[in-house]
Amino acid sequence: MNSFLPPGLTVAVTEPPGPFPATVLGQLATSDLRTVTFCPSPAPRNIEGVAAEVLEALGKSNNVTGKPRHSSNLRDLVALWLTAHRTTTLIALAPQRTPPADLLALVDMCQATPTNLLFACDQGFANRVLKSLTSAAPQLVDWPTLPSQHITPEAGSAEDSTWNPHAREILPNVEYWTFYTTARRQMPPNQFEPIHDLYIDTMHRINTWLNEHTDTRTPVTVAGAHTVIKTLLEEQPTFDQVTVVTRAAQAAFHNAGWLLTVDERELRNGLVRHQPTTTLPHLFERLRAYHEPSRAATVALYLANATPAAIRATTIDDLAQWRHNPDQPVADITVPDEAAPFLRAALLARAADGDPPNHPAFVGNHRRVGLDIRQAARDLDLNIGDANLNETSTITSRRIPASIVKLEALT
Repeated sequence: MNSFLPPGLTVAVTEPPGPFPATVLGQLATSDLRTVTFCPSPAPRNIEGVAAEVLEALGKSNNVTGKPRHSSNLRDLVALWLTAHRTTTLIALAPQRTPPADLLALVDMCQATPTNLLFACDQGFANRVLKSLTSAAPQLVDWPTLPSQHITPEAGSAEDSTWNPHAREILPNVEYWTFYTTARRQMPPNQFEPIHDLYIDTMHRINTWLNEHTDTRTPVTVAGAHTVIKTLLEEQPTFDQVTVVTRAAQAAFHNAGWLLTVDERELRNGLVRHQPTTTLPHLFERLRAYHEPSRAATVALYLANATPAAIRATTIDDLAQWRHNPDQPVADITVPDEAAPFLRAALLARAADGDPPNHPAFVGNHRRVGLDIRQAARDLDLNIGDANLNETSTITSRRIPASIVKLEALT
C-alpha cells in the first residue's frame, strides 16, 4: 500500500489545498507501475473505453501485433495486468467532468485486483465526485505529498528508457556521410542527444584503434575491421543503436582513408544474431506495449536467455511453481524481476482458460514461439533479428558474421 492512502482503503477522493491543477499528481507515477496515473476522458466512453485508457496508461499500444479483437476483452485485461504488475494505486487525474457511469465502471474493473483507486479532483470538485461514487463507498483523503526533488536514476535502470511505443522517433535513412547532420537537423534535441553521444563515442573508439595500427605500422585488414565493429555492435540493445554505430564506424574509417561497407540486410536478417551479453533491464519495459500476455511472456523469457525449445516446453505448472517460489527456474533460466510481471500475466490468463497444469503455458502451433520473437524485433525495435531461430540457442549465443564487412582503400 502506498503511504498516501490509509490502510484498507479501496476508493478514495482528494483535491488540492490550493488553486493548482490536480494533474500534478502525475509525479507520483512510478516506473515499476506500482503507482499508475491517467486522465479519464470527459466524453462518455463506456466500460470498454475506460479500460482502453487504463491499458494505455499501463503502456499498451495499438501499434503492435496481437491487440484484442473484441473490445469486451479490454475490461478483463485491465484486471489481469493490474494484478500482474502488482499495481497498488491507480490515480484518475481531474475526473470531475468524466461521466459518473464511467467512473463507476473503473471501480468495477478494479474490484478483483490489489489496486486502490484515488480520484484526484481539481479544487472544489471533491464533493461532486464523492456523490457520484456513493455506491462505491469512497472516502475523502488528504492531498498527497509530492516528491520534493527529482532523483536521477542509475545507469541501466528502468528509468533510463526513452523509447515510447506511441511516438517513436525514426532515424534518417541516409548514407554515412550525411547521417549525423541529417539526424541533428530532423530530430528533437532530447532525442538527438543520445544519438550524438553514441556516435561520438564510436568515432573515438574506432579512431583509437586505427591510430594504434598507424603507430605500429600494422596493416588494417578486413578481419580486423570486422573484429572491431563486431565488438561495438554486440554492445547495442536496439537496431537504432546498431544503425548509429554502423554510420559512425563508416565515417571514422572514411576519415582514415578507408571505405567500410556493411551489409545491413545480412546484419539484420542473417542466420546469426548480435545481442549484448546481458539484456538491459529497461528493454523489458517495451513488452508492456503488448496486450496479449502469452506473447509478452514468451519474448520476456527469450530476453532473459531462455531457448525457444525451453520456452515451448514450459507448462502451466512450471509457471505456477515459479509463482509460489520465485527462485524456481522457468524454461531453464532464473526469471529476472523485470520479466516477472509478464509471466504472472501469462499464468493468470492460462488459469482463466481452465486447462490442466501439464498443458503448455503458451498455446499455439510449433512455430508460434519463433513468430512471437521475430515479431517483437519489428514491433518493439528489439535487437533480436528476423532470421530463423535456432531451437537450442539462447539470445546471447549468436554472433555477427564476418561476411557483412568489406574494406577498400580510398586512393
